[in-house]
Amino acid sequence: MESGRTKKVRACLKAVAFCALFGVLLVTVTEILKDKRIEGEYNPTTKVRGFYKEPKDTIDFIFLGSSQVYADIAPAVLYRDYGMTSYDFCANEQPLWITYFYLKEALKRQKPKAVILDVFTVYGADYEEEGVNHINLDDLPMNLNKILAIRNGVPKELRYSYYFEIAKYHSTWEGMNQAKFEATFKRGKDPMKGYSPFLTDQTYEESAKEEVVGQKECEEIPARAQEWLIKIIQLAREKNVELLLLKTPNGNADRQKLYNSVDILAKEQGIPFLNLNTILDGEAHINVLQAEKVTQAVGQYLNDNYTFTDKRGDAEYGDWEESVELFERYKLACAMLYEKEPQEYLDFLAKQSGYDYMLSINGEDSGKETVTDSDKNVLESLKKIGFDLQAVKEEGMIALAESGGVTEQKQGTEAPAISKELDGRLFQLKLEKDDDTKKARLRIDGIQYNIATSGIQLVVYDTILHKAVDAVVLGEKVER
Repeated sequence: MESGRTKKVRACLKAVAFCALFGVLLVTVTEILKDKRIEGEYNPTTKVRGFYKEPKDTIDFIFLGSSQVYADIAPAVLYRDYGMTSYDFCANEQPLWITYFYLKEALKRQKPKAVILDVFTVYGADYEEEGVNHINLDDLPMNLNKILAIRNGVPKELRYSYYFEIAKYHSTWEGMNQAKFEATFKRGKDPMKGYSPFLTDQTYEESAKEEVVGQKECEEIPARAQEWLIKIIQLAREKNVELLLLKTPNGNADRQKLYNSVDILAKEQGIPFLNLNTILDGEAHINVLQAEKVTQAVGQYLNDNYTFTDKRGDAEYGDWEESVELFERYKLACAMLYEKEPQEYLDFLAKQSGYDYMLSINGEDSGKETVTDSDKNVLESLKKIGFDLQAVKEEGMIALAESGGVTEQKQGTEAPAISKELDGRLFQLKLEKDDDTKKARLRIDGIQYNIATSGIQLVVYDTILHKAVDAVVLGEKVER
């Protein structure tokens, strides 16, 4: 017969076991439901988690700041040109009072030659919006630094949802997809090292705009921003880490007033300030081609002012070669967007490799000629990328081409369709008939990419990036 003491011990053990099990379940469910920002250019979950997967003491330069950092600084370019390793450890609209704790987290894992802080967010109110704070805080591991970041960065009445994130994300199961679910358990490196490639055909000047260069006025840095900027400077000194203040070019003459004040403060503090806003043209989020120029300018400065070991060719840094390859593919994808003439566009594609294509050709209705005289040159040029097309019937046609030639082609039926797996993805092409209307549908894994329902349509899929990089209608011009 059990004694009273034994019963109490067993009851306590059961209570402890229950609490432990409940805690594990709560953490697991929270992690599953917590929003994972892993898609597109604005993917801070990938960037922040990826930083913690980099081997300790392998990063030469750490870039801190807002999304203007991860849009402008491509670590792959710094490695390609100089053999230096770097990482964009940042998130959207990050205020300096959160950046301070990002710096503390970074220095727990790395011993960089320098930390580079972009000063875009030397503005604003005492607190950022709730959504911005979640973007910046959710992906940090729960530890003392995160707790202090929450206490200093979030109004007191809102902090509970940062400590107990399930209060914020209890209903996100409605938007759950496979990629976000898998991201709960799979946490790997970010192959882009924190960089986001923005694909646009924006035109930039060769140098900074005159109104930016000529801006000599100063605007006082808000007290809270200045307080935390000085704290960051002091922390770097305490940790014996070189600090470089940076402003990537955003082309904003009004904001330049603030950066002029940063320049004064930097001189007072004895900290170097590289203000590219007065040297190169830019915008909030520059495209890949302009980011290469900005990164090269920063790389030249780092190469001239800091000592580091060239790691190119070192087997321990082999994954950096992958980063370079990916960046070069994004460069091609960006350059592609500047091609506006069908012949020049197809010539551009013909010079490259590693692309699969989906093609559809159809008129708006059964009574309209499918291929006009102006289209015939385009059809002839399509041979350059693997489409050796037979005569196109009035009903239209669809074709799928891998690098090197046509895989499958169908035409002249009531509703021709092609379904084939390439690169681990399901490519589906179909001409859907609805009364007298025939509409093209070009899908990859169920996502529709064609931008119209008729004409000569082409979807370009990059087998190295594993994604569609362009979708066009080829007529008198290239339409997107």
